[in-house]
Amino acid sequence: FGAGHVAQALAGLAPWLGADMVLVDPRRAEELVPEPPSARPWELLLVDAPEAEVDALPNDALVLVMTHSHALDLEILARALKREFAYLGLIGSERKWSKFRARLAARGATEAQLSRVRCPIGVSKHSKEPNAIALSVAAELSERLALLAAR
Repeated sequence: FGAGHVAQALAGLAPWLGADMVLVDPRRAEELVPEPPSARPWELLLVDAPEAEVDALPNDALVLVMTHSHALDLEILARALKREFAYLGLIGSERKWSKFRARLAARGATEAQLSRVRCPIGVSKHSKEPNAIALSVAAELSERLALLAAR
């Protein structure tokens, strides 16, 4: 969820991950930074209510929440916690996750639900560069995909 710098960089790695990627965002394509290229190895789904798209995802989906809005991230995550996915990650710092965790708990999320969220995402937490974050997250997702394939 989200189609900004990091999401587009990560989605560009879809062929190497062997994954189908769909970036879901409420903005118009021309509002996205960077503006998505016309030729891309991923799908762009521009919808008014991205959080509603959570319900259509299969249980084996790897779900990443990385929109341009903390409020939207929270709504998507709250919806996703009602389901069990193969992976549920939120971009951000430990501080962001601490605030989100408290807000989600106040909304009734259980400890078991909250423990399924990976935040910060990626194998390395040291870079703020979109491409570096994308590579770090891709490494984490690759490991998760390998575990799923082994089942």
